[in-house]
Amino acid sequence: MQTLIGLVVSDVALLKAFAEGHKQVLDVTSGLAADRGTWGIGFHSHGEMLIRKGPLTALKETGVAPHLKDIRARHVMLFAETSTLAKKLEDCSPLRYRDWLFSATGADSLGAGFAEAVQARLPTYAFSTRRQPGNDEAVMMLTMAALERQNARDTRDLTTRAIQKAVGIAAGQVAELAPSDVSVLAMVHVSGHLFAFALGRPLWIQRFRGTGDAARPGRLPRHEHLRALVIGDKTGDGAWEEVPVGLGVEVDASCEVHTFPLQLKTH
Repeated sequence: MQTLIGLVVSDVALLKAFAEGHKQVLDVTSGLAADRGTWGIGFHSHGEMLIRKGPLTALKETGVAPHLKDIRARHVMLFAETSTLAKKLEDCSPLRYRDWLFSATGADSLGAGFAEAVQARLPTYAFSTRRQPGNDEAVMMLTMAALERQNARDTRDLTTRAIQKAVGIAAGQVAELAPSDVSVLAMVHVSGHLFAFALGRPLWIQRFRGTGDAARPGRLPRHEHLRALVIGDKTGDGAWEEVPVGLGVEVDASCEVHTFPLQLKTH
């Protein structure tokens, strides 16, 4: 089992306070029964993409909040998975490609031959010669190739429309190569923006205001100016919103949500 969420806050100075006040919604281990597995956190800070990973048992003991206390970032990827197979930490999400981060849940549903089909489609990439490629890395490479074709992987325009189009195209390619019962959620992060899409499963959003401190009657929440958002798999209770099927989501640094169509073929 796997859980993936993206956390976005409008004020980096309040990331720690928000995490301490919303431990339940940020608990990516709550739905995972087994202890054997890994966790990962990905974020942009100090001009580069940074990743922290470790064994799942450690995260279950401490929770996510202590790992966020020294992070100053508006976008954070949180991932956890149980696994019966031993995996190297570098093969576990989040994955990094240049100045992009990628994570996915449900990649096993893409089928045994999915990664090999992607390798055949991308012969000019080093990924095409990788032995025992993973499905999650294959989805990442489809996304990176789509970004490159839109001239959006290494070049930034004033808008994110080219990135949105590339992510939508990549989602369509995943659906094209995957079996009909696919159930995958993917997330891509570049500095200032988080993109997500889901195929065959829901994509959830929950919005927050303030850090979650108890407010006195008639008073606004503490740090009322803070806007925060959690997107991805549903964790815990709360006012979750389901993203309509066929749409991808972009969340910017101010927690504004923008939707865009996925390039899915209709039969």
